Amino acid sequence: MSSSAPSPLAKIENFTLQDGVPPDNIPSALQLFWQAFERKLKIPLGPPEKGQEFLRHSMGDRSIVSAIRKDGKLLGVATYKSYRPNSLTQDLKHLFATYGKVSGLFRGLLLSQLDQQPATDEMMVESICVDEKARSHGIGHALLGYIKEQATRQGMKRITLDVITKNERAHRLYSRLGYRDIRHHSVGLLSPIFGFKESIRMGLSLTQ
Repeated sequence: MSSSAPSPLAKIENFTLQDGVPPDNIPSALQLFWQAFERKLKIPLGPPEKGQEFLRHSMGDRSIVSAIRKDGKLLGVATYKSYRPNSLTQDLKHLFATYGKVSGLFRGLLLSQLDQQPATDEMMVESICVDEKARSHGIGHALLGYIKEQATRQGMKRITLDVITKNERAHRLYSRLGYRDIRHHSVGLLSPIFGFKESIRMGLSLTQ
């Protein structure tokens, strides 16, 4: 590789997956997440600086996998979870710390419409976001593969995730990886707040 002006995708095949987010990559991870989900979260979590502050506080409560290029650049992150009966309480704690109790409670009620709990024998992919310049290079596939390994190791029977109906590109990726539509979910009158009307719950069986 030339030492002058390397391509953003140079040596993109040389990346590793690791638990969590390295401290130096946390600002990039927060920005990447916000860019990917701003339309959905800008009302429940905005403004951006407050939203990213909340996300920073709540990172410690989530299972995260990062894709890191050999030169240290963050290429993508994904969050996933198993059944957590106290997850809303944990999120409210961080919402109160970031926005205050009244505003935090209101935002928590909005987020509860998006926060679906997996069954006790399921693992759920909460979010997956890949740097725009690194897309179509297997990063998303690798992140999902890592989560599948974790779910298999923990004896889960299925992995689930939600995808917005209009996000056909993501739906095609998940379908190619074996995920199948389970049900559709409408956010009803809250669609102007979240920026979408309907999502699809998809699932990947691990018992076949």
